[in-house]
Amino acid sequence: MDIPEVGRIVPIVDPQGAAISAFQPAADPPSLGRVFLWDELMAPPPGTPGPARWVPYLATADVDATGSRGAALGGAATVPPTDVADTGRIAMLVDPSGATFGLLAPAMAA
Repeated sequence: MDIPEVGRIVPIVDPQGAAISAFQPAADPPSLGRVFLWDELMAPPPGTPGPARWVPYLATADVDATGSRGAALGGAATVPPTDVADTGRIAMLVDPSGATFGLLAPAMAA
């Protein structure tokens, strides 16, 4: 599907039933500044009902402060800020409409 002056997008459903969209920006899309986005496929444990889903992670320099700001704006932490070895600091939040997303402060390479 074309999005005038922005690019093209196509919705995809993976073999586990999780939906995600692929995006191709236009030749000169509007600037979003410095944005980092990482998606992770989250599947329920075997034998547990519920669909698989893709969860976007947004990079931030301070997971704790960004998570607190998200809570102040009506969101809620589902996984509090946590250090993950060789990855960095993460948190999972849900926004006021129920959308889940993660925050990531990447570990610096040694």
